[in-house]
Amino acid sequence: MEILKDFRSKDTVEQVVVLDEIGAGGSADALPELFALFAEPLGDEVVDAMVYHTLTSVLAGKEEAILAGLAHPAAAVRRLCVEEAGKAGLAAAVPILLRLLPGLSEPAEVAAVLQALLRLPPGDPAAMLAAFQPFLQHPDATVATLAVQGAVAQGGAAGRDAVLAFIAAAPDFVQSGGEDCDLVLAMAITALGGCRDEQTAGFLVRHIHHGSPIIRRLIGDALVGLGSLALPALGEVLRAGRRDERIMAANVVGFMGDRKGAELLTAVMDARLGMEENLKFAVYEALGRIPSMRSIVCLADGLAETDELTLAAVLTGLDNLVNAGVVKRVQEVLVRQDEVARRVVTALIMARAVRLFRALYQEGSCASLLVAGIAASPDGEARAQFAQVLGELAGPQAAADAKRLAGAGQAASGRQLLAADDSKAMLHFYRAAAAEMGLAITTAADGRQALEHLRSGAAVDLLITDMNMPEMDGIELTRQARQLRPDLPIIMATTESEASQQAIARQAGVTAFVTKPFSKDVLKAKLQELLGAS
Repeated sequence: MEILKDFRSKDTVEQVVVLDEIGAGGSADALPELFALFAEPLGDEVVDAMVYHTLTSVLAGKEEAILAGLAHPAAAVRRLCVEEAGKAGLAAAVPILLRLLPGLSEPAEVAAVLQALLRLPPGDPAAMLAAFQPFLQHPDATVATLAVQGAVAQGGAAGRDAVLAFIAAAPDFVQSGGEDCDLVLAMAITALGGCRDEQTAGFLVRHIHHGSPIIRRLIGDALVGLGSLALPALGEVLRAGRRDERIMAANVVGFMGDRKGAELLTAVMDARLGMEENLKFAVYEALGRIPSMRSIVCLADGLAETDELTLAAVLTGLDNLVNAGVVKRVQEVLVRQDEVARRVVTALIMARAVRLFRALYQEGSCASLLVAGIAASPDGEARAQFAQVLGELAGPQAAADAKRLAGAGQAASGRQLLAADDSKAMLHFYRAAAAEMGLAITTAADGRQALEHLRSGAAVDLLITDMNMPEMDGIELTRQARQLRPDLPIIMATTESEASQQAIARQAGVTAFVTKPFSKDVLKAKLQELLGAS
């Protein structure tokens, strides 16, 4: 093209003007010279960047030019045309890319082709799997990750089977007591969440309590992604699995939020087979995440529970699902003013069940009982929350009761706790225990939030963390917390019964353990032991 004649000898301003003119015109006549400039850059960052943008602008919408560029002798040009074919969704590029792929060795070029194939309309599943499968074990993590994604997304049932076999043979997966999970394995497990079939669900459920906390979390997330397809396999575990497996299954069903999941959970409760306290806690908490009549009925029956933490999970769930029926059932318990009623009031306060409190207060028959219980609570933060609810209600009695609840409460000792748990009931429980001991507390919904708090430099005298959490589990939180604060006392609260899991936690740096569900007296004793609190 005449305008590009002697381009390399021009000064920068002239080169920019020429490229701008070509980009505005969009003529394909400039492509051969632009390809040559892109294959052998000038060395001027500004001009080379403009060559790239001009080239992509000229290529836009020119399918034949892009396809021709896939056979260009320069790797840089081929890779650019591969990327453009993927962006444009050129189905005609699929057979060309499939022929090109086996002859490539440079990881960056292989990754570009795999990425483009992922973007293009899927062709024959067998052909696509034949393209992706050889790279599942590639030493380059980016290439291997793209191969995993492609095998699952475009390889059909055989692709799914290839990825399942890859996962089952991965060293970090086989070493079930290990702490690590490399990137490719993590991506493979995550990709299974897109497989809408019972075979995948069965594989994941069989490993729901994998020995690695990281893999366990990834499997749980993948199962949630599968949704109702995974419920039959999860139901089998809930009925006949080991205790820790049943707890994990209950957690997953709760996060799915599917009404059919509530049927599974309530059937387990009705059967009363092996319903240890920590499993009941997990089931009640799961039901509180599933809006259904079955959930409400089972939670309402749970008002008779005697364990304070389990009862807090019941009240947290009822507060999430509150309706007229829930209010009536709780009212029936409270008007008796017996030991059960006392426990329910205490649990309602601990759970910060403000929606349920508002409805019960407005109904009237239990208002004085609730306000008296809240006023007697040492938890100033909880009192303030309930006082705020009363302040939003009309009438002189609500105003008087709000004033009664207002106040600073018990002074904190200056000792600072940090609690990390994805369970609202657990976090409310920690706040209540800390208030009774006169300790200040900050809470986090997962390990990542807790780590950010530690990194901020905030004063923390003790960390208490759950083991299994989304985003970042308690093991990884402990490991990273130890790097920031080598001497920080760390308590791990867990439903885990296997000694191997506690061994992993101790190796990460956990100081002490408490097994869910536990009483405030147990927690207080552990805090006193580690902090010398009174």
